[in-house]
Amino acid sequence: DSPFPVTLTATSLSGITVTYFTGTVTLSGQADGGSTATNIVLGDGTDSWDYPMYTYYHDARTQVIYPAAELGGSCTITSLALEVTTPPGQTMENWTIRMKHTALAEYPASPAWEGSGWTVVYQADVPAGTSGWRTFSLQTPFTYNGTDNLLVDFSFDNASYSSAGECRCTAYSVYRSIHFWTDSDHGDPTTWSGAGPAPVRSQNVPNLVLGVTREIMVTVTVTPSETGPFVEGVWTGELIIHQVMSNVVLRADDGAGHDGESNSFDVEVATPPLALVLGEAPLSYPGGAYGFDVHAASGQVVVIEASTNLVTWRSVHTNLTGDLGECLFYDLQTGLYPRRFYRASLYE
Repeated sequence: DSPFPVTLTATSLSGITVTYFTGTVTLSGQADGGSTATNIVLGDGTDSWDYPMYTYYHDARTQVIYPAAELGGSCTITSLALEVTTPPGQTMENWTIRMKHTALAEYPASPAWEGSGWTVVYQADVPAGTSGWRTFSLQTPFTYNGTDNLLVDFSFDNASYSSAGECRCTAYSVYRSIHFWTDSDHGDPTTWSGAGPAPVRSQNVPNLVLGVTREIMVTVTVTPSETGPFVEGVWTGELIIHQVMSNVVLRADDGAGHDGESNSFDVEVATPPLALVLGEAPLSYPGGAYGFDVHAASGQVVVIEASTNLVTWRSVHTNLTGDLGECLFYDLQTGLYPRRFYRASLYE
């Protein structure tokens, strides 16, 4: 609860101080509360679809839109699972899963492949396997921003064909996926771009289970919760953060659509200063010894030194402070000296 100095400056988008701002702002704070792992289930349909595992042809690619409303906010995607109802008839070579953000909500009558901006999250030769949920632990987790829609791209690149695999899907009223298949006529599917080869749109969307981690943000109590008036666009004062937190971010809001955030910082327990504290009767220890308490942070090693002339010092006692940050010292040699001085230091 120790106050610390803060300066807030009202600036324009170009970084120029807005000197005519003389209002007040409300103050709030958030801190990193760690993360939690969870699953996001996308789609509940019970139909089966040949895509994205259409191994009846050498190559296939499927590009799918998953709306932000179904993803539940920002997260890091760490795994992706498809429910395989019929395993593909062969290994899917160069099986590639890619992700990117998109503003697309559905595909128009003449759709196009996205050719750039992808993050390759998984790539390997994948055996035919068996039916059931097949989980791909992402080699490169994807950081989803929580506001855009998510575009997921599946492809494989074989030199032969067999029977097609099938995955569970959900049919929607709009066209949220596109796909195409070929017998090695158009090269690596990951290089397809624009209208070549011309994709086919579909209302079917593969059901997914995404494994994600979400950051937990904790509300931080800030005092005061409102500043005084700014002077020529600047306010200077002191704030108190009432919790010990890591990665604290302060937020200022003028209530008129303007806000700003600080860089993150840590709030730590202040280390109390080392202090020698005399009791009511410093000569009341055993044998008439002189003594005192030493106050410091808990768990610190304290060294007591003594001197008769304030020039030459020697160590006479070492102790460890307890949970309350205290330890006791008394000098059994008090009566041997007409006067004696003491000092304490922390062992390093």
